[in-house]
Amino acid sequence: MEVVSRDRAGAYAEGATRGAPSAIQVADRWHLLRNLGEAVEGCCVQRHAAFKPGPEPAPPSMLDEVPPLPRTSPEHEADTQARRCRRQVRFDAVHRLHREGVSHYQISRLIGLSTQTVRKYLKLTPGLPRVQRRRSAPTLLDPYRPYLLSRWQEGCHNAPRLLAELRARGYAGGLTTLKDGMVQLRRNTVRESRPHSPHQAAWLMIKRAQTLRPDHRRRLHAALERDDEIRQIYDLAQEFCSLVRDRRADSLDDWLARARANPMRQMRAFAAGLERDLAAVKAGLSLPWSQGPVEGAIHRLKLIKRQTYGRGSIGHLRTRLLASA
Repeated sequence: MEVVSRDRAGAYAEGATRGAPSAIQVADRWHLLRNLGEAVEGCCVQRHAAFKPGPEPAPPSMLDEVPPLPRTSPEHEADTQARRCRRQVRFDAVHRLHREGVSHYQISRLIGLSTQTVRKYLKLTPGLPRVQRRRSAPTLLDPYRPYLLSRWQEGCHNAPRLLAELRARGYAGGLTTLKDGMVQLRRNTVRESRPHSPHQAAWLMIKRAQTLRPDHRRRLHAALERDDEIRQIYDLAQEFCSLVRDRRADSLDDWLARARANPMRQMRAFAAGLERDLAAVKAGLSLPWSQGPVEGAIHRLKLIKRQTYGRGSIGHLRTRLLASA
């Protein structure tokens, strides 16, 4: 055994040391970020008042001038392309077996598809269509949403009055369509006025700023402006996430020094835990190994098991697992 990827618990470290004393122990990166999230959540419990709704100042440049991330990463695009290729291979195999006279039931058994999917593939000609994202259908209200939003923010929530104003501007829809649009505005207002829980606040502070929704970004701006300690925690959390994503183990010591000097007890405790497991943490921030593939296989096994509603035997589970591989 040369490399052991493990969780952060001491029992796993002890077991790896006793079972494979010469192996390199690697702290799993997902669990490092989870431990960070727990520490940040503990800080947000003490500083929860910073995340209550209130007057929101102008966004600071540290978050406002962040370019948006691309819609998909290269890894996600490669995975999408691989799944598309697998669907195309199954699609071609279904049509080839059908031309050879194989029945629908036999095709489903040979390829591992349901008979409904086999029939659907045979109806699709000349080729397998690309999967398209479902988009909401346009409504007559769409051109007037900016005006509706401005009147809503001014405090006018009366549907008949808004209907008369919109019809004076050319709106040809009915009252029901207008009320549907107002329901969405009301939901957004309630969501923005509801205070974030400590767990939600920690989630805001760990995620990349480019991926936050506009309302979440405004709430985070306000919290950072209200509370200097929350800003310090945010800076530390974002930097640690960057260390994990970019595998910058050489910068970990400097980060630990700043975390030890932080006034929040939870952040100091998180830094102390990393120092006790420093070799494995640095290995996790420098080596490519992680337990992601294993966790993914376990998740797939649990999903297949739950699809049988607990009635399948071990042999049945083994057959389904191999058939889906």
